[in-house]
Amino acid sequence: MSKHSYFMTIILLIIGIIGTFIYFNNQISNLKIAFQQKDVMDLFLEQDLGISFGKITLVSGNCMPIACDNLSCASDCLIEGVSKKIYIRKIPNSDNINLSDLKQEEKQKLIKTIISNSDGSYILILPIGKYSLFVEDNGKEYCNLFDIQGNACMFEIKKGQITQYDSQIDHATW
Repeated sequence: MSKHSYFMTIILLIIGIIGTFIYFNNQISNLKIAFQQKDVMDLFLEQDLGISFGKITLVSGNCMPIACDNLSCASDCLIEGVSKKIYIRKIPNSDNINLSDLKQEEKQKLIKTIISNSDGSYILILPIGKYSLFVEDNGKEYCNLFDIQGNACMFEIKKGQITQYDSQIDHATW
């Protein structure tokens, strides 16, 4: 065996050892992450917590129905995800409390403020309970959905469950 082939064999062996070390180091890191995630998930399930996720969208333009004879009719209606400040407010449990006896500020205690991503998506981890989600629009808190009891933009967090709640800001002409 020539010096050159011997030298190349040594280099390939060293590269192989380094590659194996990197591979196993990554596997160990992945295991550590998996154990950390398992610990977080176990903690999540042990606590009285739930997850809410959703998307904030803005509707704008002319969204009037269009009557036309051909298939190439176009509308100016635009629906897009937007980054907005989100306010999460607590709603008292209406089974245990007479809502009309509470002061307005007690009905809408601020729990959390977040900002949605540029595509409008958000995710929250909250204690179980009923909440309202308000979106900041033009400097004010916005909500356009009320239930039969008058609760604004209400969603419920249940223990260990995932809840989807989307909110739409309407600037369109209808």
